[in-house]
Amino acid sequence: MNTGIKPDQMPASSQRGEPISVGQTPGNPQSSSDRARRATLERNLLTQRLFDRFGAPNIYFFSMATLTARAPAPSAPQKDAMLAQARQLAAHTVTLHTGLAIDDIYAHPLIRRADIRSGHRMRAFLAAPIRGTARELIGVVAVADVVVRRWTSADIEAIQRIVAQFEALRLSQS
Repeated sequence: MNTGIKPDQMPASSQRGEPISVGQTPGNPQSSSDRARRATLERNLLTQRLFDRFGAPNIYFFSMATLTARAPAPSAPQKDAMLAQARQLAAHTVTLHTGLAIDDIYAHPLIRRADIRSGHRMRAFLAAPIRGTARELIGVVAVADVVVRRWTSADIEAIQRIVAQFEALRLSQS
């Protein structure tokens, strides 16, 4: 699906979540501003690749700290409901330790009707875990759409390949 939105015009919901932090390695000391700048560049590159491949207007990044923290109270705005639903589904991705593809959250056996947040409008969800230098889970990247979407095996392989490229980039720079 091509939304016709250029990456520099992506809605704010595409930029939600938080950057995956870049760790400092003993042999590569960096200032906090250098780490933050590099994390922003890495996130922008990953966002661009995901947008180019899927064209979905909602791309999320969740750190493990966000996914394991107590969920915030639901709020009324639709974008907040969408973010809360994506966070909940990303947490499922962490428990599975693999990617998660949901064509229609209303018809997926993993999702209980009580778990669906009101006002979110999300229908399709695709996520993959992000691993750190020691292969530990450091977060989840997710693509969400407001229409039912039949994720193919090529889509699942594509998100895993994009995440693997992101992980390789981080390894080469550490």
